[in-house]
Amino acid sequence: MVNRFAKQHATDSNQAPIVKALTAIGCKVYEMERPVDLLVEFRSIWVVLEVKNKDGLNKLTDAQVKFFEKTTAPAYIVRSPTEAIDAVQRAWRKLVINN
Repeated sequence: MVNRFAKQHATDSNQAPIVKALTAIGCKVYEMERPVDLLVEFRSIWVVLEVKNKDGLNKLTDAQVKFFEKTTAPAYIVRSPTEAIDAVQRAWRKLVINN
């Protein structure tokens, strides 16, 4: 049986270090193909991450733009492990501490 959420296209070269860093701080990371790259569980909250190259030249697809406009989940574009960790920690603080 094929996992319909399994990545079937090339990933950005910085995605593996991002996944490794998130896992190191206790996140569960699910690599997706569409509409974004990563679905991350961190301390019982879900965060959506789209990984883009460090050079910043790649743009969101039309589907990704629509997703970011519609989702109410915390969703971020990240380019490095530091940005990814900051994004999930910021989302957790906003959803858990500020409520």
